[in-house]
Amino acid sequence: MLWAAADDGQRAVWQQRTIDVATVSASVLIDLREHAHALAVLASLPPSDKMLSAQALVAVRAGDTAAAHKYLERQATTDRAAHVVERLATGQYDEARDAAEGVALGVASVYAGDLAAAIATLRELDGPLAEPVVGNLATLLELHSTRAFGKVDLLATVVQRSADGLDPACLKMSM
Repeated sequence: MLWAAADDGQRAVWQQRTIDVATVSASVLIDLREHAHALAVLASLPPSDKMLSAQALVAVRAGDTAAAHKYLERQATTDRAAHVVERLATGQYDEARDAAEGVALGVASVYAGDLAAAIATLRELDGPLAEPVVGNLATLLELHSTRAFGKVDLLATVVQRSADGLDPACLKMSM
């Protein structure tokens, strides 16, 4: 049995390796247009919001927007990007634009060189904070200031607005 490692540390390493291999396999299956098989591979992994987002995106790519919607409804937290893709696939262009507008404005501010505006925009996003947004905020705070005050504030915000299971590595803080 794959999970029969000598200790919990080894077990966790092998579980993560299994997830990584399965995710790469699912990606290859998607490229081969074997969407049903890719969904089966993803469904065999431990359930998480990330896996539900991945399954929703595969379903959208397969043209099954109803299944994509069901996957997204089962999430404990909101994956803004997956919801935008699902809304675009169902022709809900105004809702997709509204959902993506804040992140896009933050990215545009970075390209314009206005890090303070990008930080402010990403902090003002509604709803729970997803790992990519937290990671982007952490990076922007590092670029904007060498002081740790911004990251301490980000940590407080994440504690208040994120769901269980957020990967602490996205905060980019050394422990």
